[in-house]
Parts: sequence; C-alpha cells; structure tokens
Amino acid sequence: AHRDLHSFPTRRSSDLDIGFALVNEGKEIYNLKPAPLKERIGQVLGSRVGDNLIEVNDDTAVMEITGFVGNFDVLRKSRNDQYLFVNKRYVNDRTISAALFAAFGESIPKGTFPLYILFFEIDPERVDVNVHPTKSEVKFADQQMMYSLVRGAVKRALITDNIIPEMQHDRSASHNDFDRRFGSSIVDDMRHFSAERGQIDRKSVG
Repeated sequence: AHRDLHSFPTRRSSDLDIGFALVNEGKEIYNLKPAPLKERIGQVLGSRVGDNLIEVNDDTAVMEITGFVGNFDVLRKSRNDQYLFVNKRYVNDRTISAALFAAFGESIPKGTFPLYILFFEIDPERVDVNVHPTKSEVKFADQQMMYSLVRGAVKRALITDNIIPEMQHDRSASHNDFDRRFGSSIVDDMRHFSAERGQIDRKSVG
C-alpha cells in the first residue's frame, strides 16, 4: 500500500497542469499544485532527488523522449522509482529499464538501479497496449530499436552532464569522424546491442 501511495503522484506526472491531493484514512499524504515536471518530482520524491536530476530530451524520427534521470547520488536499491509514460500512459517495461542500466555502463555499483521519470511520444501503431490485463505493460513493435534509442538518449544526457566519460578511446580510427559528429548515435548503439543483449536479463534481474 505504501508503494502505491508513494508512486501515485509520480504516475500522474503527465498531468502537470493539474493540482491534486491524496488522502489516506483521513490523513493528507500529498497536496500538490500545478508545477513544472522537475519541481513536481522534487515535491513527490524529495528535494534531494530534485537537486540531482539530469534532463533527457531526444527527438528522433521514431519518437520523442523527454524527462529526467537521477545521477549517481540518488541511485536506488530497487526499481521502485522508475517511471515510464508512453503517450501519457504509465507503464512498465523491462527492456527500457535494461536500456537505462546499459546507458550508465559498468560504473553503476552492483545492486543499484537508476531512478528515472521518462515520457515517450510515439506513433500508437508502434506500440501494443493490450498485452497485459491492466494495460500496465506494453509491447513495442521493435524492442531492439527502442532499447537502442533509449540507451543512446540517456547516454548522451549523461555525457552532456559529465556523468560518464564522453567516449571510449579504444575505438578504431575509421570510426573517429563518425563518432565526433554523431556521438552515441542509434547506429553506434546498434553495434553494441548484440553484444549486450545476452546481458540484459541478468542485469535486469534484482
């Protein structure tokens, strides 16, 4: 019950222009006014989280990704503070969770998980919302592409914020010009996906 009470306002983060109160057994848990997303996250998850957020803003031909991820100071011991909204619908997706984990790379301590509140705006034809009775899970038409897009978008945000090193220095010279121009592009991510694919389930378990 505590989990539901804690997460409800964050699950409604797509309604930033709406204020609302949450009362449980006569006790007011939240009384939130309309606010920008970063401020709303701080109201719900605490000022420490609000002060340690990294903005993600990536627009591709497939979808638009916006929102925030927490930095290393607010890593979690579980996935409880991972919130994904697909076309304003709150859902769970282990592929996206694995993509976030991969974006942080090997520097993330074992047994910890990144915090995130992300919004995807995507063509409804590319996502099936009827794979779960409560519609809390979705199935993307191309899971591999989604993994790559999200991993790339978050990795670029972390690089921009100097959270992770900009690039590996052991790339071959033939990729130098491409990498300087595009950074961690979807093509770059697709090169790594096959090698990482076998590790997704192991990294996601916990």
